[in-house]
Amino acid sequence: MFGRLAKRSPLANRTLQSHPHNRRRSNLSYHRIAGRFSKQVEASGKPTFTARTYLAPAGSYIGKADKGYELVSLTGESVELDSSRLGSFEQQPLTTPSRFIQPRRINYTLDGTQQAWDMVQSFPSVAVALYHSDIDAAILVRQFRPAVYASKLIEEEAKGADGDSNLPYSAGFTYELCAGLADKEGCTVQEVAREEILEECGFDVPLYSVEKITSYVSAIGISGSRQSLFFAQVDETMRKGLGGGLAADGEAIQVMALPMDQVDAFIADEACPKSAGLMWGLLYLKSRRISNQV
Repeated sequence: MFGRLAKRSPLANRTLQSHPHNRRRSNLSYHRIAGRFSKQVEASGKPTFTARTYLAPAGSYIGKADKGYELVSLTGESVELDSSRLGSFEQQPLTTPSRFIQPRRINYTLDGTQQAWDMVQSFPSVAVALYHSDIDAAILVRQFRPAVYASKLIEEEAKGADGDSNLPYSAGFTYELCAGLADKEGCTVQEVAREEILEECGFDVPLYSVEKITSYVSAIGISGSRQSLFFAQVDETMRKGLGGGLAADGEAIQVMALPMDQVDAFIADEACPKSAGLMWGLLYLKSRRISNQV
């Protein structure tokens, strides 16, 4: 779906000085970011994390230049790894209890008529619209979503195609906000949001800086669970690691940066799998940026 761009892509050469708040970092470019990190890895064999260390290995620029946007990976994973990351993939009925969901049949009466509805009970969740002030970019996460890939397989099979062999693995990778389930006992949703920022994206943000925007009902037709949306601004002084999620929970998250002046083009690209929450979060960040609130 996405191809790797040349190291000196338009994004690599782009100096981030379009926003008034970028005056103090007007000499900063994605190409310099990439080169700095590459030299660190070459010299030490592993990345170190200090203020002004930017984690974008050279050549990790991905996106669709013809669509008007490009993304840079902050964790070094490239799209070409997709085909090697996914092994077996099969679907089967849920016959044992799940850690995360509970299927239920609801019987109710509406306007005197007996009705039935199937739902999936799940935990409430949090999501965070993240703005990286050092590079004037939104921080996204990219990960493999089995349900998305399975839905694509069903679509291919309905067309009479051999979905298992023809569907690229990249079809199951989606772009999303940093997010997670609010399933930790004794933690507020704000505290859960802060933990998710650290676990998934590698930034240790002060709790008071995690601002609640609103909450809303998600998956209305099947779950009805509540999601709380937060905003946080990060910079490299908060960097504690690469992020990537919790391996013990099966998470393998790639952290991406999207320049703020390319948000509209990214949202408009229907071929790029993304969540509705991400699109809303990006528009929220754009609104704050326009009003000089970041």
